[in-house]
Amino acid sequence: MIAYAEKTTRELIDLLISEEDRVTLEHIQELVRREDAIEPLRDWMRDENRWREARDGEWWALYHAFTILSLTKRIDLLPDLFQGFIYANEEDFDWLMEVSAAAFAQFGEAAVEPLIQFIGAHRPHDQDDWKTPFLRSYAAIALTRIALENPASEPKVADFFCSCYGDLQETDGYFLGSISGHALMLDKERVLEPMRAAFERGAVDETVAGDFEETLDWFDPEEQRGDWEYYVDLLKFYQPDEIANRQERWKKEKEQKERARQREANSLFQQANAPALVIPHGYFRSDEGNFLREPKIGRNDPCPCLSGKKYKKCCGK
Repeated sequence: MIAYAEKTTRELIDLLISEEDRVTLEHIQELVRREDAIEPLRDWMRDENRWREARDGEWWALYHAFTILSLTKRIDLLPDLFQGFIYANEEDFDWLMEVSAAAFAQFGEAAVEPLIQFIGAHRPHDQDDWKTPFLRSYAAIALTRIALENPASEPKVADFFCSCYGDLQETDGYFLGSISGHALMLDKERVLEPMRAAFERGAVDETVAGDFEETLDWFDPEEQRGDWEYYVDLLKFYQPDEIANRQERWKKEKEQKERARQREANSLFQQANAPALVIPHGYFRSDEGNFLREPKIGRNDPCPCLSGKKYKKCCGK
């Protein structure tokens, strides 16, 4: 057992990298208590090169830093977390994206307005920009989770979702489709007509939850309120059984890759050392690899070389 309290802050931060995904809850909690740990970790969130060039333990260290900063509940750190959130989305860091709502929910109602502004400020650049809609959708999950945990904020979040459906400049169809369940759950009566109008003008991507009627048929308020994405545990990652399960997973994946590599090496060796193929006289090899007997040619038949001569006067001499 590592005595985290006895280590310097620099040593604890370095351990975030070397321990990779084996970092413990006690380690995280110790850094949350260290005021001098905050500035280095918030610098990580804004370091584009660190996100672009991260390898192995550095990836996990960014995940840990994101978690630690959110656990401080310091609202002044939210812009730093937003920047890390953007970089994680650009780099397809799914592990972090899936806990982002849980991280932003740590700030409670104080994060509602910043999240609304974040979603409004980040819209797809064009039709080929498929990453930004995911970014906005994860932020919407965070808003909904905060509303569920803080009922006083439900009207404001519901108003925002309602305004998204009524905004003629909102062209992010995936986003509008993804928030349908959130909006209906928080205030079905109010959002129904703006949502219907958005579907009718073709603003909603129907591949997300179907057309308007299908969306309503699919929606179940009680089932929606119990959806797992609103209750992801930010600290589950650091539980001993989760750490052990991941190590077993990585071990199995490594063994599978090694077996596949060995099979490929054996196949290449066999091909390189296979004896030269000898085709028996009077036979030829078909496209399927089978040996077939060559057809007999009569002495007076036309020569198969297409010379126009009889076989006995040409290739049959």
